[in-house]
Amino acid sequence: MKRTIIAVSLVVLSAGVISCSSDEGEEGIGSKKPAEQNDNDTTQQEAPDNVLSEEAVGVASPKFFFEVIRDLGEDSNPDILIPVSSAQNFTEERTQALAFGMYSADLAYVSSYEIGSDAIEYLKVVEEMTNTLNISGIFDQKLKDRLTSNRDNIDSVFAFADVAYNNSVRYLKANDKEKVMALMLAGAWIESMYLVTSVAGDFDPQVSAFNAIKQQHLVLEAILEELAPFQDTDDDIFQIYAELDAIQEMFYSEGVEGEEATYERDENGRFIFKGGQSVVLNSEIYGTIVESVRNMREAILNNQI
Repeated sequence: MKRTIIAVSLVVLSAGVISCSSDEGEEGIGSKKPAEQNDNDTTQQEAPDNVLSEEAVGVASPKFFFEVIRDLGEDSNPDILIPVSSAQNFTEERTQALAFGMYSADLAYVSSYEIGSDAIEYLKVVEEMTNTLNISGIFDQKLKDRLTSNRDNIDSVFAFADVAYNNSVRYLKANDKEKVMALMLAGAWIESMYLVTSVAGDFDPQVSAFNAIKQQHLVLEAILEELAPFQDTDDDIFQIYAELDAIQEMFYSEGVEGEEATYERDENGRFIFKGGQSVVLNSEIYGTIVESVRNMREAILNNQI
């Protein structure tokens, strides 16, 4: 069927850059008011000088999902994460870029719950992968120092994980690493979807988490746009694109409801969406999407993609 959403290239869906107006409230489905910031916390806003502005970030960071996880109130389950020891299994640029995104999502998950060793271990893996991918400029010393000074504050560590992810996207875009960026975004989305659906459990349209999951067709649309330029010349990316596109079609398989969205920019250049069509999600379609995401994740972890 024809997709009727507004597909805006390089639209940021995270809370700091995009606002949504809908029946769910002015802050948008799945959004959450920020926690009070510690007076000593300098983690949240400042970015390195060698990255692009906020508008250059491609799609939502995993922070959006893990605010949803926090709202679910479930205990952390480290068994669903990729073990840090598995990082050595990714030896090609393609799988390293995918894994970079996946470990970034795991870092956001750990940062949602834990303080100290777990978050630091996943941060080390992400940082080591930037060295392997020759993109170590993502993490400047100033940013790492901020984590060290705020590591005992859960909201600061959570904010750092989000800043680190967004800096990665900006840095890759600014340094002509769009292919690595596209794969990173794909890996982060797959892992984020896996983690959130693992926590959320069975489909329940009355639970706000599933409204947030339902919106992921918008994020996936942006990721497909980033992958599209490389699918004709790279068979491996073609496979990733094709499988994600199949998941996108699952989101649309029961049609859409509502009116087409309108958008404008506010005085700060942020996109403001009003109204908008929503995909129809039911238990069967949700189960199919969850299974497909888990199959993709398993294939990546086994170097089959």
